Amino acid sequence: MLRSNDVGCGAYGAAGPGWIARWTLVDGWPRCLDAPLAIADTDPATLAAQVARNRALTALLEQVERYEAAQQLLNSTGDQPPPAWIASGPDGALVPSPAWAAWQAAQSLVATATPALLQLARTRAGILGDDEPAFTLALPPPPVLDDPCEMATDFVAGAWTVRPLTPAEATSWPLRRRPALGKLAFAQLLATVVGEIQAPLLLAPFSSMLSLAAEISFTDIFQTTPSAPGYAHQLVSSGTVTPAAAEALKRSWPLAPP
Repeated sequence: MLRSNDVGCGAYGAAGPGWIARWTLVDGWPRCLDAPLAIADTDPATLAAQVARNRALTALLEQVERYEAAQQLLNSTGDQPPPAWIASGPDGALVPSPAWAAWQAAQSLVATATPALLQLARTRAGILGDDEPAFTLALPPPPVLDDPCEMATDFVAGAWTVRPLTPAEATSWPLRRRPALGKLAFAQLLATVVGEIQAPLLLAPFSSMLSLAAEISFTDIFQTTPSAPGYAHQLVSSGTVTPAAAEALKRSWPLAPP
């Protein structure tokens, strides 16, 4: 049976084009019933929403797997819990028993399981009560992120929360921009965002810089420092484009495979 660590955020294909799997639940177990989303050809907002749903499903599966493990531990001990103290060392000194601590933790976890979690566990075990429906995964639509490459969405206590990626997450996050685009690809992207009429006007002031570069770096376009303003910042400062257009260009930048 597939488990939570098989789901994760849904990204796979690091050696190829890159995909985001579309996970759901069937009889309480993770399954992919729909075709995956190609990272290179799918809108980042759509990809981010699917990553959020996959991660929410992963968190739910982790909860039910912990419950199942706790219940299995309690069933294995029956009515006789392990001793709270055990002898240790050459002198036989009594020390707290790890088995007792694990048994107590299992007791607490089982006692605090929510009705929905219990229904999911019964669905997975095939022991639903008479006329009891199987657990179904029902998530509200995730919020649209300002920047799917720098933000994560968590489903906590029945609601979505948005936060910046942690440094650890950023190193392996599946939605990452391509470091650079070819000049033609960049010109086509610019035309898509600002229109084919305005795009040549925006490229003209920087034609010398663009002609020297084999590729157009995302960092060169958007990273701004006091001594080296980025391309987009220069265009906004000169009044050539609006801040909204520069932000649209940033959001539209193609993604790289995972």
